[in-house]
Amino acid sequence: MIIVGGFNIYPQEVEGVLYEHPAIKEAAVVGIPHKEKGEIVKAFIIT
Repeated sequence: MIIVGGFNIYPQEVEGVLYEHPAIKEAAVVGIPHKEKGEIVKAFIIT
């Protein structure tokens, strides 16, 4: 789970949305530390 400004973000849900795009073959979503928000979402994709 990634916490962004007090909101819970689930990487699997974000990846699921990314996989809806036909050009995306692989996706990985991670949380990156952020001073103001705690974490931010970063996606790595392979097309």
